[in-house]
Amino acid sequence: MGVSLVPMSEAEFRFYLERAVPAYAVARATAGDWTEEEALDKSRAAYADVLPVGLATKNHHLFTITDDEGSARVGVLWFMMDDGAPSKAAFLYELRVWDEFQRRGYGRAAMQAMERELEKRGARRVSLHVFGHNSVAIDLYRSLGYGTVDLVMAKRLSGG
Repeated sequence: MGVSLVPMSEAEFRFYLERAVPAYAVARATAGDWTEEEALDKSRAAYADVLPVGLATKNHHLFTITDDEGSARVGVLWFMMDDGAPSKAAFLYELRVWDEFQRRGYGRAAMQAMERELEKRGARRVSLHVFGHNSVAIDLYRSLGYGTVDLVMAKRLSGG
């Protein structure tokens, strides 16, 4: 199975944000970083901070993932890389396969397509963040050769 990474259009970007902002809010609340009451506002602010001019934000590359035939939009992929930086490091902000296309290999294919794209750009390393409660993503990344570089652990206390 293969996929294509197609640069997002403005309409696709708006569609993406409508889903990504609430999903990120839920993930942060689930992780215990934010309360449910504040999560949505903080998520909106986080996206506005990282992508201040949307798709035109320098060094950020947002793609729609399409199937081999280009007939189905199966998800999104977003990475940041400063092509001129000496580190030649990239950061994967998001890989999201829409629910109806999950468990079909699209996530793996998209990661491999991203790695090829990054290699063309001269990247030497790609890193990412994954929430500890997202075991499906952790398993995918490990199976692709990603390893733990830094580990933050937390424990909820009875007062909170």
